[in-house]
Amino acid sequence: MVQPTLNNITRRALPPSKRPTTSQNQYSLLEDNLDMSCDESVSSLTINNNKKLIEAENSGMITLEQMNMLLNRMRTDIVSEITISIKREVNAAVNSALETIRQEFTATTDFLAAEQKDLKTEIESSKKDIKELEAKNFKLQSLVTSFERRVESAEKMSRSLNLEIQAVPERKGENVVTHVKNLCKKVNVPMTDSEIHACRRVAKMDQSSSRPRNILVTLSSMRHRDNIISAVKRYNKANSTNKLNSSDLEITGEACPIFVTEHLSPAVKEIHAAARKIAKEKSYKFVWVKFNRVFMRKDDKSPYLRIKSLECLNNLS
Repeated sequence: MVQPTLNNITRRALPPSKRPTTSQNQYSLLEDNLDMSCDESVSSLTINNNKKLIEAENSGMITLEQMNMLLNRMRTDIVSEITISIKREVNAAVNSALETIRQEFTATTDFLAAEQKDLKTEIESSKKDIKELEAKNFKLQSLVTSFERRVESAEKMSRSLNLEIQAVPERKGENVVTHVKNLCKKVNVPMTDSEIHACRRVAKMDQSSSRPRNILVTLSSMRHRDNIISAVKRYNKANSTNKLNSSDLEITGEACPIFVTEHLSPAVKEIHAAARKIAKEKSYKFVWVKFNRVFMRKDDKSPYLRIKSLECLNNLS
């Protein structure tokens, strides 16, 4: 449906001489009112549309449809400009936030990189220290081994004249020198008082043990000591059913076996005791000590083994 024109609704056409004059300033005011403070691009479009409106009014042909179209265009342009402005502001805010995050992330990564560098430096320094400590430890272990050998050698020398008699019953007021002389007499080894430099009972290594304290005899020579030990072995071999015991030393009471050995160091004593235990478990026939060293032998045909430490016993088959 075609809308009626404004001249058909509002007035009749007047002769040119009777028409009211409209100054250019009035049209400019109309242009300013229709501008609505938009950007330059919107203003330009609005002015062009206003000019068309003015031309239509001058010609007396403007319609409501044209006015509505003009307003719709103005509204569309304004909304478009507002949208663009909002997007611009949002982009600026997002970019600013991203820049802040980037700077913070850069600072964090720089900090972590510096920490990693320091940590790497510390690790390298620690590795160097560990290597130096390992080298020092190796040297110290070598020194300890050397000192142990020297101490062992010194102990052997200090004990080389000593004889140890074990499991001799202990009596109040006893004379241990007499026990030693009786032992030597029994195994047929001559012994004089001058050949006995010292004779005494020594403290137990295990205070909870019920065995009597050992008798330690210091002799005039290592040869004399070895002769007594050999003589005891021969006697026990010859009297396998009645080996050397307390009655042979003229000690009253129930007879109990006694043992004669070298004066062993505590470490060798421990190895000797462990070797005797393993010998029973693994059927080794011989276990003996010579020159403060422990030896084992499976049977008469087997080679002998020197037991240097407790670890050696774990390797026995």
